[in-house]
Amino acid sequence: MCVTVARAATGKRKIPLASKAYHGSASWCTPSPAGVTAEDRAHLIEFTYNDLFSLDAAASAAGNDLAGVLVSAFKHDIGIDLELPTPAFAQRVRALCDARGAALILDEVRAGYRLHAAGSGEPLGVRPDP
Repeated sequence: MCVTVARAATGKRKIPLASKAYHGSASWCTPSPAGVTAEDRAHLIEFTYNDLFSLDAAASAAGNDLAGVLVSAFKHDIGIDLELPTPAFAQRVRALCDARGAALILDEVRAGYRLHAAGSGEPLGVRPDP
């Protein structure tokens, strides 16, 4: 739903998100390619979680069509160790969205106030867009 709202608010389409990240079971956001068409994922651009260069490259690839950045409160891909965002990464996502007029979409589904009562970005000084 947040992606739809970000696209409606900005009039843009591109959404960078971390590779292999899970943001739901809809075909546009599932990390599994089974049964998913290229059209379902046409406006997603993947980056590596906590990698500033990769994040900046994804935003650059979006050009003037950057609607928002979708990021998890922590990396929780299947079969790997959990990874919290670095302060530099969290602050770069916020700064990038602010500079480009894009929405910072913080997926809290798995974090759900477990990291901080005010939201997982609070300890890092980063708040998602309302």
